Amino acid sequence: MLMRPPRLAILFSSLFFIPLILLTSLPGTAQQQVEPDKVVKKTQAILVTDEKGAPIEGALFEPFGLNSSYFWPEQLMGKAESQRSNREGIVSLRYPEIFADGVATNTIDCAVSHPRFVCNISRIKINEGEKTLLQLHRGISLKIHGVDEKGVPITERFGVAMSGEVPIRTWSQSRNTVEAHSVAEGMQQFIAVQPMPDGRTRFSQTISRAFRKEDLEKGVEFEEVELSEGVRIHGALSENVVRPVRNGMVILHQFPLPIPNAAQLKLEQLSWQDWVPIHEDGSFEISSVPRSGTVQLIAVCQGWSSVTNSTSTIGETYSIVDDDLQVTLKMKPTLEAIIRVVDPKGVPIEGVTFGFGPNQSLNNFGSQTLGSRSKAILEIRKQLGEKVTEESFIMERAAQYSDTSDADGRIRIANLPNGLSRFRFYASKKGFVPLSEAIEPADFQGLKGPKEIVLKPME
Repeated sequence: MLMRPPRLAILFSSLFFIPLILLTSLPGTAQQQVEPDKVVKKTQAILVTDEKGAPIEGALFEPFGLNSSYFWPEQLMGKAESQRSNREGIVSLRYPEIFADGVATNTIDCAVSHPRFVCNISRIKINEGEKTLLQLHRGISLKIHGVDEKGVPITERFGVAMSGEVPIRTWSQSRNTVEAHSVAEGMQQFIAVQPMPDGRTRFSQTISRAFRKEDLEKGVEFEEVELSEGVRIHGALSENVVRPVRNGMVILHQFPLPIPNAAQLKLEQLSWQDWVPIHEDGSFEISSVPRSGTVQLIAVCQGWSSVTNSTSTIGETYSIVDDDLQVTLKMKPTLEAIIRVVDPKGVPIEGVTFGFGPNQSLNNFGSQTLGSRSKAILEIRKQLGEKVTEESFIMERAAQYSDTSDADGRIRIANLPNGLSRFRFYASKKGFVPLSEAIEPADFQGLKGPKEIVLKPME
């Protein structure tokens, strides 16, 4: 299944490291090797229909990536344009013929949504001169009525977090009711969420239900779903961390209702994400999270990071058992890499973009660049129609763990997690063959001097 940010952007893995390095706006990367005034802009026509072949008017197309990269070239095309299908079910998506140095557009990734149809995360293949056909499936209606701990209907609006892809704009709310008409068939997990004026949040218990074809006719309705205040998580970094703590954050990933072997069973679980800064004294507090399941906490700060396994930073996992969880997070000092880039004759190369891609692994849910983080509550606030200026998902791009070589070919990169068996790097400069390899921490630690990386000139 193709997935998109922000809700599912956490599925980026080390397999995406090279494209992300290549396509982010770092000095000397391929994105900047195409002049905006020379880009050739084309369009791909798409016909969207229902299961019976009838055209669908008003389907919203939201492009978010090209060639499977989750990257949209804003410098060339401006921000990705959302468009709706016309009465004939036709929409024309604009794209650049070439968006990087010699890289032609082959596919457009986009989310296609409609209030009455299941959201389709699609990879549109470029088919010049012909329409691409896309079919949407009718959605199932879901209605939830919320009450407080005393069984009294709540008077403030609330939203829903769901395991399946139900776009924000397809939900509608009244005082104690929320509903959508675009839920997909299959097993779904969902939870009612109510942001409170004091900054805390109320949650229902997580509900799991199989939505079936027979539900298409009458829909699914839940009466008297109780919402109560979430669990508080607070604590501090381990005592070995030098105070004052600088540039610190704790990242939370939670499964309110974990499914054993979900990945093997290909079942999508409801997840909840949050992050908070760490105070100078090493303390932190997450005011409200759902009231059940397991939480994974990953901490990073200047010079320190959470524990790792051999491939990723994993932090620590805890079970929610009552209304208050206090923890002390184990931390390890980070590493610093000193690299020197030279040509085959040993001559230093200036201006090489060099980067690592250390991952944080989210329990049974994929991985992403260390330091990437989300706030699920912001998506709920958007669902409720609030104006949200803060980004709900912040992906640590390669710039966090990359630099450009100086006149002596040297690069210094700090804050690399300690405990990984190896680090994958990517080095590139125009006129040289790009290089991606894995090196061990021992290669750039100790008294050996800088690790030398050799780039070969292009022939």
